[in-house]
Amino acid sequence: MAEMKQLSHLLAVAHHRHFGRAAAAMNISQPALSRSIQTLEQSLGHQLLMRTRSRVELTDYGQVVTRHAEVMLRERERMQDALLRLQTDTVSEIRVGLGQYPAECFGIEAATALGTQQGRLLCQLRVADYRQITEELLSGRIDIGLCDITLAREDSRIHCVPVSRLQAFGYCRPDHPLLKRSPDTLRVGDLFQYPMVATNVPARVKGPRGEPIHQIDPLTMEALPALNVVTPAVANRLLANSDAIGYAPLSMIEKQLAEKQVALLPLRDPQLHIDVGHIFPAAREPNVTIMRFMEETERLARLHEQHCEELEKKHGVAATP
Repeated sequence: MAEMKQLSHLLAVAHHRHFGRAAAAMNISQPALSRSIQTLEQSLGHQLLMRTRSRVELTDYGQVVTRHAEVMLRERERMQDALLRLQTDTVSEIRVGLGQYPAECFGIEAATALGTQQGRLLCQLRVADYRQITEELLSGRIDIGLCDITLAREDSRIHCVPVSRLQAFGYCRPDHPLLKRSPDTLRVGDLFQYPMVATNVPARVKGPRGEPIHQIDPLTMEALPALNVVTPAVANRLLANSDAIGYAPLSMIEKQLAEKQVALLPLRDPQLHIDVGHIFPAAREPNVTIMRFMEETERLARLHEQHCEELEKKHGVAATP
C-alpha cells in the first residue's frame, strides 16, 4: 500500500516536472526522492513517471495515481484538522457573521451566551445583509455565518445547516390609510402599493399575479426596497412620518406594538419569510467553539419560534391548519 509520504513526493514531482526542483521543495535530497518514487512504483506495480531530456512526464498510470493522491492527502489534512479542533478546547476567538434579522431575533443572544459560558472567549461579530455574510465567509473574514441561506445553498463551497424560518409581517404607522379599510377587504397585494422599508432580500416574493413586487437588481437578482435600511430598527423611524410599510418578525416589533408606536397589518403571506441557517466552509470541519455556538443558536431559535407562535395567536395572524 502506498505511503502518504510517497504520494506527497509523487505530487511534488508532478507539479515541478523536475526531480531536482521537487527535492528542493520537499527539503530532501534528490537520491532520496528518486528512491521514494521507485518504492511507490514497485508497491503499485506500475511505472508512474517517465523522464525526457528536458522534464519529467506522468505516465497514464501516474496520472490516475496523482488524481487519487490529491484527494487522499486533502482528506487526511481535513481529518487531522478535525481531530486537532476536537482536541483543542482552548479556542479564544471566533468570527461570526450575522444577517440583520437573525441577529436581532436570536443571533446576538447566542453569541453573548457563548461568551458567558466560556468566559475567555472573544467573539467578533459582523452584522450585514445575507449576501455580504456569504461573501465574507468565502473570503475567510468570518468563520461561520447565520443568515438567509438562499444564496449559500447554491454554492458547493459552502455547507448550510437550516436553523429556523422567520415569518415576516407588514406593519405601519397607527394612522396609515390601509388601517382605515375593513380587514375583510385587505389583501396582501394592497401592501405592495406602498413603499417597502427593509434590507435587501432574495427576490422570491411575488405580487398577486406572480409579478415581482420590487425593483430587481439585475446583477444580484435581489429585491431592492424603496427604502433600504442597514438595520431593521431604523425602519421604525422611517415609518413614523410616511406611508411606507415595514416588514419584520413579530418578536422584533413586539415592544412597538404594545406601546402603539406602530400597527400590525393583519395579513399573513407565506412568501414573506427568511430561511435562516448556519453557513461554514465545506472544506473545513467546525471546531468545538463553533459547534457550541451552533447548538446555542438552535436552542434559542426553538424558543424564538415558540414565542412567535404565541404572538401570532395574540395578534390574530396565526397560520391556519
